[in-house]
Amino acid sequence: MLRVARCFRLARTRFLGWLLCAILTLPGTAAAFPDVPAASPFATAIDYVSAQQIMTGFDGGVRFGPNDTLSRAELLKIVMSTQYSPEQLQECLRRFHGLHFAFFRDVPIDSWYAPHVCMAQKQGIIRGYPDGTFRPAQKVSFVEVAKIVGMVFGIRSEAGGG
Repeated sequence: MLRVARCFRLARTRFLGWLLCAILTLPGTAAAFPDVPAASPFATAIDYVSAQQIMTGFDGGVRFGPNDTLSRAELLKIVMSTQYSPEQLQECLRRFHGLHFAFFRDVPIDSWYAPHVCMAQKQGIIRGYPDGTFRPAQKVSFVEVAKIVGMVFGIRSEAGGG
């Protein structure tokens, strides 16, 4: 219980830490990335998502970037990878065979994030922008994170607004 309480305290300052703590709470291990000290409160969660191939780091896996801001594409990869297998995510793209883009004109069919965007759109989690774009490289806002995480994990607001 103490570990969970600590996760929620960290949530106020670092969304990624909150998300990782919400997905799992495991005993401590050593972080696999040089920019994540073993004493980091996020080390255990980062090790887990790395081992599960949910997040593999940057620069060929030599950097995790724990203090980096997430992009919209990165958030969807993290969240959708917790709910769907790689096969399910790839299956979503099959209907776009022969096309250059999946759902949005700025999501190339061969991009690393296309399967995750495809599944999120198919499940009604995202709609994109009125101009037909998803803007995958745009930094994700707290409101977008709250909406996406809430929808994927079935979290309802206390006010009952969903």
